[in-house]
Amino acid sequence: MMKHILFLLLLLLSVRSMSQQVYQFTQYQVNRYLLNPAASGVDDHTEIVSGYRQMWLDLEGAPESFYLTANIPINKQKNKTFKNKRARQFYYSNNKYKQHHGIGIMVSKDEFGAFQKTRVQASYAFHLPVTGPYRISFSPRVGWSGTAIDDRKVSLKIQDDPTYQYFLAQGENKNSFDLDLGLWFYSDRLYAGYSMIQLIPNNLTPADVSKEAKMLAHHQLMLGYSYIVYHAKDFDDLESRNIVLHPGAMIRYKAGAPVNLDLSLEVDFEQRLKIGTTWRMNNAMAFWAGVYLGKTAELYYAYDLPTSQLQPYQRGGHEITLKMKLWRNRFSTKF
Repeated sequence: MMKHILFLLLLLLSVRSMSQQVYQFTQYQVNRYLLNPAASGVDDHTEIVSGYRQMWLDLEGAPESFYLTANIPINKQKNKTFKNKRARQFYYSNNKYKQHHGIGIMVSKDEFGAFQKTRVQASYAFHLPVTGPYRISFSPRVGWSGTAIDDRKVSLKIQDDPTYQYFLAQGENKNSFDLDLGLWFYSDRLYAGYSMIQLIPNNLTPADVSKEAKMLAHHQLMLGYSYIVYHAKDFDDLESRNIVLHPGAMIRYKAGAPVNLDLSLEVDFEQRLKIGTTWRMNNAMAFWAGVYLGKTAELYYAYDLPTSQLQPYQRGGHEITLKMKLWRNRFSTKF
C-alpha cells in the first residue's frame, strides 16, 4: 500500500513539474531549435537532431521523452574564416549580411505512466541583418498536438472519476492545434532568444471539474556566448581547432508557476570532445560529454543528479543526443 501511495505522490509532483516546463532536455545547447523555432537556419548546414530522455530511473511509469528535428537554411551567406580578430572586425565593418530564411520540422513524444503526448510541427524563420555580424530572426511554428491515455495502465479507486470519464468520452484521445513563436538575436559568438511554446491553451479536463488542467503557454529566455580560450594556428573562428567556452542560461516561466533557472557551461576541445555541466534551480545537477564523429556527426550523453525532494526515491535520469550536420552551404549563397 505504501508503495502505491508513494508512486501516486511522485506522479502528482511530476505532473506539476511537467506542466511548468515543456521539452525539459539538459542538452538544449545542442539543439536550440527544439526550444525556439527562430533558431532554424542560423547555421550554414542542414541540421538533423534526435534525442531521448528518461527521468526518475527505477520508478515504474517514469517520464520518457523522444524528439526528432531538422532545420535547413535557405539563401544564407557562407560563414567566413578569419586569421585574427583584426581581420574579422575589418570584414564586418565593410560588409553586410543579407536576409535569408530557415525552415524546420519537429516530431516529439512524451510518455508518463498512462499518458502520452505527441507533437508534429513545422516552422518558417525570416532572418534580417542588424549591424556588423548581428542578425535577428522571427518564426512561428505550427502543427498538431495529441494527448492520449492508455486505459490498460489505469487502475481506478473511484470508477466514475470525472477526469477519466472525460477522456473516455473523447475516445481516450484529445487532438488540438499547436502554435509556438520565437525571436532570435545572434552573431557567430553570442545568442539571445525568447520563445513562447504552446500558445493555444487546451483543457485536459472538462470545465465542470473543480481543478481544471490546462496546457498553458510557456515563456523561455535563452542566453549564450562563445569565448575562444586557445587559438590554434591563430584562426579567430569557432570552427577551427580552438578551445572554446560556451556559458549559457535559460529562464522559464508559466502563469501560476515559479520561475525556473538553468545555468550551464560547456567546453569544446578543438572540435574533438565536449564536456559540460548544468545547474537546474531546485531540481538537478547534470553532467554531460560529447564526441565528434568526423565532420558531420556529434554524439552526446548526459546524466542528471536530482537535488529536489524526489532525490531519495530515484536515481536521476539519462539523456542521449545524436546530431547530424549535412549539406554544408548546399542552400547558401556566396559573399
